[in-house]
Amino acid sequence: MHALSKDPELASVAFGGTTGAISIARWFDTATGLRCAEFVATTAGAPKSGGIACRKSDGSWDVIEQSE
Repeated sequence: MHALSKDPELASVAFGGTTGAISIARWFDTATGLRCAEFVATTAGAPKSGGIACRKSDGSWDVIEQSE
């Protein structure tokens, strides 16, 4: 969620030292006004995963879709 809180286009944040990263593929707004991000997570030795997360009205983020 740290990468999402930065909210610049194409943000990338490392985690676990150098073992992983979260990259934002694109930002978009829904018809109801939610700010959402499509993201990709990479971790050394594991397949890429990702999904879509949207910012809720209270400021927190909710993952609404995640690939397996």
